[in-house]
Amino acid sequence: MLQHPHIVPLLSAGEAEGLPYYMMPYVAGESLRGRLARGGELTVSEAVRVLVEVTRGVSHAHRHSVVHRDLSPRTCCSPKMDGAGGRLRRGEGAVGVDQFGGRY
Repeated sequence: MLQHPHIVPLLSAGEAEGLPYYMMPYVAGESLRGRLARGGELTVSEAVRVLVEVTRGVSHAHRHSVVHRDLSPRTCCSPKMDGAGGRLRRGEGAVGVDQFGGRY
């Protein structure tokens, strides 16, 4: 399993009653999609920070022959969004992607 500060870890995966499943930890926060819907576009510095952090996580996955397959604002999350102004907090390394492109 991949371990990286910008990848939400996979805890378990399997099959139950013929249906595949995977478990990831709960991430208290919101998706980038939710943030954009709630607060509009990011500032340039916020967008650069998100891109850098997501790219670091995806690059780590690619180095381990893992392809995300559904990279989108829905699959990028940040547990460190500022509820008052809707801005990303700086310096907390908060943006990450899930390993399989699922919802959480």
